[in-house]
Amino acid sequence: MEEVMKNLYVIFGNHVIIDHGNGEFSLLAHMKKGSVAVKQGDRVKQGEKVGELGFSGDAFLAHLHYELQSDAKLGEGLPSYFRDFKRVVGNRTVAVKEGQIDSGDVLLVPDRKPN
Repeated sequence: MEEVMKNLYVIFGNHVIIDHGNGEFSLLAHMKKGSVAVKQGDRVKQGEKVGELGFSGDAFLAHLHYELQSDAKLGEGLPSYFRDFKRVVGNRTVAVKEGQIDSGDVLLVPDRKPN
C-alpha cells in the first residue's frame, strides 16, 4: 500500500500515456511485461502497435485498461468514442460504426498484420 501511495501509476503496471496534443491524453495500462514498444518522446501514429495486452499492475485478469483523460497525471476522465468495432452481446456480435465502450464490454479484435 505504501508503494501505491508514493506512485499511483503502480496500479497500472506496464503502461503508456499518449499526448494527443489537444488537451487529451490516452492511458493504456496493464500491458504485458516487456511488450511496450515506445518510449517517452516517441511520436505514434494511429494503428501503430504500442504494446501488448497483458496482466501487470493491479490486474486480476489479462485485459487492456483504456482511459481518455484531461492531463497526463490522472486528470478528469473524458468521454471517448471508437469506430468500426464489434461488441459481443450474449451469443451474437453487434457491429458498431461509432460508439463508446464500457467497462465489462467484450469486443472482437480484428485480425491485423504485425507492424
